[in-house]
Amino acid sequence: MKRVITILIFLCVWPFSGANTQDIHFSQFWMTPLLQNPALAGANHDLKAVINYKNQWSSVASAYKTFNVSYDMKLNTKKTTSGFWAGGINVFSDKAGDANMGTTLANLNFAYHARLSEESTLGAGIMGGFIQRSIDFSQLQWLNQFDGISYNAALSSGEPAGVNSFTRLDLGAGISWTYTRGEMYMTGNDHINAHAGLAVFHPHQPKYSFYNLAEKQYLKMVANANMLYGIKNTRLSLMPGFN
Repeated sequence: MKRVITILIFLCVWPFSGANTQDIHFSQFWMTPLLQNPALAGANHDLKAVINYKNQWSSVASAYKTFNVSYDMKLNTKKTTSGFWAGGINVFSDKAGDANMGTTLANLNFAYHARLSEESTLGAGIMGGFIQRSIDFSQLQWLNQFDGISYNAALSSGEPAGVNSFTRLDLGAGISWTYTRGEMYMTGNDHINAHAGLAVFHPHQPKYSFYNLAEKQYLKMVANANMLYGIKNTRLSLMPGFN
């Protein structure tokens, strides 16, 4: 029994042993295609616009707020046997805590989808843009500023001086396989729309420290698969997926 418990603990802890970084993410990850994979630009629709908003822990002094908007489209909609180009834009803003520690990202995505058959394509995409981090140090309180009775802003924090904001280049790339069959309409609804892919973000590992230290934003790899499966002659669809 001890051996079984040890194995179970290892299996629970091991996936997190290499968790070097976290980007923003939303629970409905299938509604953030360009955050999953740059190759998803134009993959599933002629055009798509998405807006996401998340408000976390509103009971604390300053709630965590995350806003994301993206738009992607096919650049040549004429049906060809070889494939088509696509492009997209993705922007998000994230604010956290009393010091408004923020992350803002804006990037452009370009992809090419080669036709494998009438129903499937294989796409490759790249993205490039900038990522900005910011913080308001004046809103932070430190232990050295406690005078024995209360907080005293006139006392030195004893903390090293840091920059309030900085901007870095952001890059990414990915591949995605897409399968589309049938049509999506109220009386038929017999469509299948599926995709699966691999992507890498921040491969150049940009500096990520407010104190100009060697801290870097680690490389992130993403594997994802999603499906929209219409139940024929109903108004219902199933949406299994993983990220």
